[in-house]
Amino acid sequence: MRKFLGVVGLVLLSIGAFEVIGTLNFTQSALLTQATVTAVEERKGPPKPVQNTPLHVSFTLPDSTNHAAIARLPLLQKVKQGDQIYLLVDPANPRDVRLPLASELWARPLAYLISGFVLITLVVVFKGGLRPNSTVGAVKS
Repeated sequence: MRKFLGVVGLVLLSIGAFEVIGTLNFTQSALLTQATVTAVEERKGPPKPVQNTPLHVSFTLPDSTNHAAIARLPLLQKVKQGDQIYLLVDPANPRDVRLPLASELWARPLAYLISGFVLITLVVVFKGGLRPNSTVGAVKS
């Protein structure tokens, strides 16, 4: 079981590192631009904790090209059609847009890193474990 948890921890750390590198690359090349909300998709049913509102946005890059994309708005934020919002846009791939919020950029990479670190720490800390014939806490007579 320890080996399995250790492997899962390493996989989570690897995914987290991959996500951090991807986010760093995105933020280094992305442009902050103002976009207009062209449509807000309605959610059906009760909101789910991980459900974000899809926003259709249009924006113009510095080279004067117009683009449209879909951004994801966190649950607690509200916008309506015609509102102006700021987005980070990858100029090489204008469909890759993200909100310039730390929670939107870094939550997933940090969740992977922290959970992997916790699993590996637990495996290392409890490496010896308690064996059935262990004398830990036993009183000598």
